[in-house]
Parts: sequence; C-alpha cells; structure tokens
Amino acid sequence: MGIFFSACNYTKHLTENQILVGKNSLQLKTQKPIKYKGEFESAVMAYAQPKPNTHLLDLEIMPKFKLWKYNNKFSKYKKDSLNDKILKHKIEAPSLIDTILVRKSEINMKQFMINQGYFYATVESEIVPTKDPKINDIKYTINAGKNYIIDKVTTETEDANLRFLINTNNTNSFIRKGLPFTNFSCGLEKERLYKIFRNSGLYDFKMDNISFIIDTTDRKTIINLMEDPFTQSQNFVSEIKENTTINITIKLEKTKDSSYVQTYKYKNIFVEINDTYARDKNVPETNNMLDNIHFKYRTLPLNRKVITRNIFIQPGADFNTTDQEATINRLNQLGVFQFVNIRFEKIPGEPGLLNCYIVLNTTAKMDATLLGDISTSDGDYFLGFGGSIIYRNRNLFNGANQVLLRGSYSTEFRNDALLYDTKRLYLSGSNASVTSEFTFPKFILPFKQNIFNKKTIPYTIFSLNYTLIQRIQNYTVTNATGSFGYTWKETNKKQWRLNPSFLTITKVPEKLLSNTFKTKIENNNYLKNIFSDNTIYGENVTFDFKSNPTNQLKNSTALRISFEEAGAILRGVNYLYHEISNKIFNRLRNI
Repeated sequence: MGIFFSACNYTKHLTENQILVGKNSLQLKTQKPIKYKGEFESAVMAYAQPKPNTHLLDLEIMPKFKLWKYNNKFSKYKKDSLNDKILKHKIEAPSLIDTILVRKSEINMKQFMINQGYFYATVESEIVPTKDPKINDIKYTINAGKNYIIDKVTTETEDANLRFLINTNNTNSFIRKGLPFTNFSCGLEKERLYKIFRNSGLYDFKMDNISFIIDTTDRKTIINLMEDPFTQSQNFVSEIKENTTINITIKLEKTKDSSYVQTYKYKNIFVEINDTYARDKNVPETNNMLDNIHFKYRTLPLNRKVITRNIFIQPGADFNTTDQEATINRLNQLGVFQFVNIRFEKIPGEPGLLNCYIVLNTTAKMDATLLGDISTSDGDYFLGFGGSIIYRNRNLFNGANQVLLRGSYSTEFRNDALLYDTKRLYLSGSNASVTSEFTFPKFILPFKQNIFNKKTIPYTIFSLNYTLIQRIQNYTVTNATGSFGYTWKETNKKQWRLNPSFLTITKVPEKLLSNTFKTKIENNNYLKNIFSDNTIYGENVTFDFKSNPTNQLKNSTALRISFEEAGAILRGVNYLYHEISNKIFNRLRNI
C-alpha cells in the first residue's frame, strides 16, 4: 500500500506558478540551553503558515492520504471549495507556498519570542527546493539572542494595604529574582495579584490598576561611572559587560475609579427563586428571611435550608470572588437549578457596603428516557435486541436529593446448529439489570458534618444494582451489589471518592447448570472459580489530582490513586462467629 501511494503524484493538478509545501522545519539558536526545548519549538512552529498537507497517522513515512483523496476527485472539489468533507478535514486541498503567509509567520514567531523574553530575537525564512521542482520546503531560522534574568522586583504604590498584600503573598509570585523574564509570566502575575486584591474586599479594583515597568539598564555600571567618572571612564569600554538582568517595577495606581483601594463588605443577601415549572403562576409573592438571607419567591420548590447551606456569601464578610465562585459551583451541583446568577450593587450613601443578589431559575424536577438498540456480534450471537428505561428525580422530598433508576433487558439469538441437530435461529440468552443511585447533598453518618469545611462538604451516595445473566442450556448467574460512600472536592486540584462499605453477592444456582456445562467446570479450575457462589465485602478510596500548569510550555499532570480492601472484615466476622460458638456451628460462609 505504501508503494502504491508513493507512486502517486501530489502535484499533477498544480498550475505553472503553484508550488506545494513539502515540510516546515525550524533551526533555533540560543545562547543558553532552553528548558522544555521540545515544547518550546512546538509552540514556535504552531505559528508557521502555510502548513504542509498531513500524512496518514501523522507519520512522515506514510502517504498524504487526504491530499490523494482530494486529487482523485479534483474537478468536483475544485468547484465546491465548501464541500462538507473539506470543512470537516476529511480531505485536504493542496497546501501551496504563499510568501505573504510565510512573512506573517515570521512576524508572529518574533512576537512569540519577545513574549518569552527574547527581545532581540531575529527570525528568517528560506524556501528550500527539493528533488521535485513542484515541491519546496520552508525553513525558519531563529537567533534567539539573550534572555533576561529577573534581578530585582519592586512595588510602587501609594496605598500601604496594597503593598502589604503583595509582600505577604509573594511566595507564589511568577516574577522572582533569578527566574527568566517573559511577558507571559507578567500576565500570570497580573492575574494572580488581581485575584488577591479582589479576594481582600477590593470590589472596585480592576486589571487596569496594575502595570509593569521593565528596566534592562545596567545600573551598577552607571553608578560606578558616576561615583568616579575620571578613573572609571578610562576602563569603561574595556570592562563593560553585556547586561543580562532585568528589573521589574509593579505599579499600582488609580485609573478612572478613585475608590479602587476601598474595602467593601456585604450588608444584605437577597435570593430570588423563579420556579419555571410551577403549575400556578398566580401565587402571591412571599418575602421572608432564613439564616440572615432574604428570600423572595412565589412557589418554593426546594427547602430553603438546603439553599442557605450552599451559599457562602455572608452579611458582614469582606467581598471576595472565592466565595462567589464556590456558591455558584455548589448551587449548580445541586442539579435543581438551570440558571444561577450572582450580582452585586453598591448601596447609595453607604460607602464600602454591597448588596448581593442571587437569582435562581429551576430546571425540570423529573425526566424519563427510553432507549432501544439492535446489535450483532461476530462469533457470540447473530442478533441482539435490547432496551432500557431511565428515570431521574433531581429534587426528591424538596431537598435536592437526586434519584436515578435504570432498568434494562436484552436478548440474544444465535443462528447455528450448536443446540439443535440442524442450523436454525433460536434464543440463546438474555440479560437483565436494575440499577438505583441515591445522591444526598450533605454528609450522612457515621461522622459529624462539622469536621469538613463548609465549602467541601461531601455528597453522600447510595447505590444498588441487580444483574441477571442467563445462557440457555448452560448457566444462570445473578449478581447483587451495593455501596455506601462519599464524594467531595477538597480543592480545585484534588478530589476524593470514599466508599467505607460495599457488598457484592454472586449466585450460580447449581440446578440451573446444564450437565454439559457442569462437566466443563469440573475439568477447569478457572471456570470453577468464576462460576461459584461468592460474597465480597470491602472498602475503597480513590484520590484524583490534576495540576494546572503555571507555564504555557508545561504539561498538566494527572494522578489517580486507588486503594481497595475486600474480604478481611468478613473473614474476621466469620472467624469470631466460629470461635464464639465454641466451634459448634459452622462458619457463616466459606470465604
């Protein structure tokens, strides 16, 4: 197949002045080694235009399959440039050399280098001929020049509180002495400081209040020259060294809003509930208060206590975006609301005070879904029919308790002579399952809820499942499982799932085993272990971690750790039962 494609002429439809892009390459010259060089070069080449046609499986040794398909129906696709296959990238038109795009790529690459701190980088491109006169490669050469290292970071502000907030939160700063300077780092630092100030009650503080002054001057040499101009000037030219450090000044100043340093507190919290699916729209409006929160509604689809438990904005507290985001996330997580909106308004005549307005629009309480499918499996069965019904209740007992019920059934038919003397279509097996899951937006026994932070209170989950697997004239297996556990998000990066109890009971009724299958089991220990009665009781815990990269060249890191124990507790109960009964009674089960 490779020989076939290699014999294809990708350029057969090109006109006299059209040249196909062969490949793009990069030669990066730096004074010092670059960390994450591979990722850095990939980021640079992302700006290279035009891009060559893709190879099959993205391997250069493979043919350009999408271009080959385009050329096979060239006349059709030439007239229809908006063909659906072209738009969905199932096929590709020839990628042609375009000097304007190449020049634009140079400009974008240089800007990228500047953003990475290489202020004097130069970018050049070259069109390189190949053996085929109708195919040229594009080669980019980048001389990065010097990259500055941060030497000193100072803060310039008239407000002592802003200076204090910066100094007490500089541990995680993106611009510190000894780090390479990049515009990207300044952008991250600007966002970090903005969040710190906003989370400290500065409601009017804006991104525009933060700016950076970059200084690449070698001030030490200038100071020495000014202190002793006659002696230093004689050796100034011979001793001058290339400056590779940079000083950064973080400037915090007022823009249009002079109250950018004003600290705000919440005075009143108002919650408006719009029951979109209420049957009676003419119910009088109700206004009341619970846990220092004002409520307004016509119908109340959800217990107010559930709502207040998931609102972290409290009267008297300083304005901060952390509580706002946590409130939105938890209210959405309840599954009862289709729309959650939070806004703040200044109180006229009361400087430093805000009213908070939370608007909640409900979603449908219940829904049901009916599914069906037809399938086939080579070797296992000839034809299969299945169906399932799913019922969901998002607000059981008006407490945002979620219930999921699912029932499914399927049958399988074979078309062979396996069970009968002649080949025929017959029912070979059936599967049935019932699943239920109950989710409660609170922490239920065995521990007290106050051991958790209010923002990370776990959800409690109960689940039950029953499955029946039947194979005609072979075997029947039933399996029942149940679990009780919790799930919670410790931070934006860490999530836990703990099941302190799960139970699985598997039954293989001997009377429903065919004689042929019994013989097969007796001669196979592996099948004997599978097709036997089992009871498993245990616990498990899963921890998920996902990092947020602080550098655009770094990859995100995901980690999952799971631990499961099964059988030890039930084995201990078995042993104690046997010992306490003075060995008169047999053990509960053979485990």
